[in-house]
Order: sequence, then structure tokens, then C-alpha cells
Amino acid sequence: MNYGVVEWVDRPWPVIMQRCLLKLWGMLQAKDEEISRLKMDIGKVNLKLENLVAAVESSNVNTMKIDRQKKQMGIYDTYVKHIHRSLTSAIHNLKDDKGDIKLDSDFLKEEVHKLKENTSKMQSVICDLLGQGCANTDDLLMIKSILEE
Repeated sequence: MNYGVVEWVDRPWPVIMQRCLLKLWGMLQAKDEEISRLKMDIGKVNLKLENLVAAVESSNVNTMKIDRQKKQMGIYDTYVKHIHRSLTSAIHNLKDDKGDIKLDSDFLKEEVHKLKENTSKMQSVICDLLGQGCANTDDLLMIKSILEE
């Protein structure tokens, strides 16, 4: 008995058992290496995922800004369309009014022309009456009142 040294109590294992133990030990190390490799891959994937999430959030913010601008442009477009319709209607009404005024102007020009002709006829009749000496004051006053109208 050796009291100072710790020894294995069992007898030595057979070579096959030792090889199996080495193979199991190798499998355990391979599994540990695979786990550490997978953890590194998970870390890389998580980093990529975080980057993608940040990019999507940035894209969503940009999309929301663009949507808000489109909505504002749609509102402005609606306002512009209403203003355009109002202006078109006003221009159309002004053209109609211009046509009516032109007709009224033409009618008034004809009336003025007729009145000028009547005035010249009346003046010639008055001159004829004065020239013939048949004119009396009552007739002249009546003609004068007609001319003043």
C-alpha cells in the first residue's frame, strides 16, 4: 500500500474501452466547438437583424414622411382644383357678361344713331318751317321738348 499517492482503484481499462472513451471525448469537444460556432453565427445573425430592423425603421420613417407629403400635396392639389374651377367659372361668366355688354353697347349705338338721324330730320323740318314762315311758337316749343327728351 502506498499511502502518499492516490491511485485508481479499478484495474486498467481494455484498449477498446479506452478508444470508445477517446471517441466520446472527441464527440463532446466537437459538440462544444459546434455550439461555440453556432453562438458566433447567432451573434452575427442578431447583428444583421438589428441592422435590418434599423434600416426598416428608417425606411418606415421615410415612407411616413413621403406619405405625409403626398397627403399635403393631395390637399394642395384639391385646393388648386377648386381655385381652378372657380377661376374658370368666373372667366366664363365674365365672357358671358362681356357678350351681353357688347350686345347692349351695339343696341345703344343703334339707338344713338337713330336719335341722331331723328335730330337731323327734326332740325331740317324746323329749318323748313322757319324758312316757310309757317312756324308758330307753340309748334316750336313742342318740337324743342321732343328734342330734349
